[in-house]
Amino acid sequence: TVDCGISSFDEIAAAQKLGVEVVVTDHHNLPERLPPAVAAADPKRIIGEHPSKNLSGAGVAFKLAWMLLRLAGQKDNVFLTSLLDLAALGTISDVVPLTAENRIIAVRGLKLLNERKRLGVRALAECAGIKKQITVNEIYFGLAPRINAAGRLEHASKAVELLLADDETKAGELAKELCQINVRRQGIGGTIKEEVFARLNDEMIAASKIVILAGENWHPGVIGIVASQVVDRYNRPTVLISLEDGAGRGSARSADGVNIFRLLKSCRDLFLDFGGHERAAGFEIEAAKIPEFESRLRAEVEKNVSLAELRPIVEIDAEIEPSKITLSLIKELEMLDPHGEGNPAPLFASRNLKVIEARPVGAKKNHLKMKLGDGEISLEVIGFGWGHLQLNVGYNYDVAYELQANEWNGFETAQLSLVDIKESAK
Repeated sequence: TVDCGISSFDEIAAAQKLGVEVVVTDHHNLPERLPPAVAAADPKRIIGEHPSKNLSGAGVAFKLAWMLLRLAGQKDNVFLTSLLDLAALGTISDVVPLTAENRIIAVRGLKLLNERKRLGVRALAECAGIKKQITVNEIYFGLAPRINAAGRLEHASKAVELLLADDETKAGELAKELCQINVRRQGIGGTIKEEVFARLNDEMIAASKIVILAGENWHPGVIGIVASQVVDRYNRPTVLISLEDGAGRGSARSADGVNIFRLLKSCRDLFLDFGGHERAAGFEIEAAKIPEFESRLRAEVEKNVSLAELRPIVEIDAEIEPSKITLSLIKELEMLDPHGEGNPAPLFASRNLKVIEARPVGAKKNHLKMKLGDGEISLEVIGFGWGHLQLNVGYNYDVAYELQANEWNGFETAQLSLVDIKESAK
């Protein structure tokens, strides 16, 4: 197994009866006892600190391949290093901390990914419109959603076929198919998101430390994505449950600093199946037991999570003057890449910047393009997902942002990527 199996007692027992030996490679939290597998490789079994402690499922599989090659007397590591692109793709997609061993896998793997020697990666990048460097963000928002869409709506084997493709035409066809499946996934997710957010309001959020909602025939392969969107907007741990034929399949996502796996574990006796880690978890439950589950989980959250932990905090690395923002500074900062979970990009702030212009952009007008200035310097700002924000032209604001280079028509300019904004104190 890869990235699963550490809680699959019934399935592994059934495989044993059929004479099938099972080796588990997983990175999810450990159950109270291990399943009856031949071996269970899971970095959560490591006691104390270790550079492998936060490996992704792909990282664990890569380490197993490494061991098997070594045991087979394979001294030449060319084949092993050729797998680093896949190890990095899985590591970055799974949003594990990009520190320690994960950082090494990500750095080396991104170099391979950008050589685009793997036909499936090249075809998918073209389909996703990634013409320049494949970065962490391009994986987060371009490659990963398309690869994952196959398993969410149909079967993950399509993504496997793509990554193993040795024919350019076949790779192109599979990439297009994954892109089409992803469009369908976005449509289904958009419908569920609309229903979920219609049932939420600020007063409800203020009165609760957790969001728990259930809906008939919500697609179980998509609700995790919507749960993440609820967390992003309201900073509350979120559990969404898809109901069908008297059964519920739940997907949970965590707010910063809240261990959702530990909270759900308090209701383990109610679940038919359960697994996950600190940031995300899933379960199956009989529909009749959902009211008891909700009551117990809310009580557990009330007891163990404070409102202070749910208050979003923007941690600024440095406050800088607009005149200091240059392309050379941005190029120096790029030496710290790749950034991601556990190793965020540097966050800067500037105060009392006047709004010169602000307008929504993008096909759905869901992004915000701004020009801010201090009287001497004007700065280009892009706010992804901030298209709803109404700003007063001529007013002064304090802004938190990441720095990035923006290329347009062959020219590069410094650009601020908006993280947070508030009106300046009078």
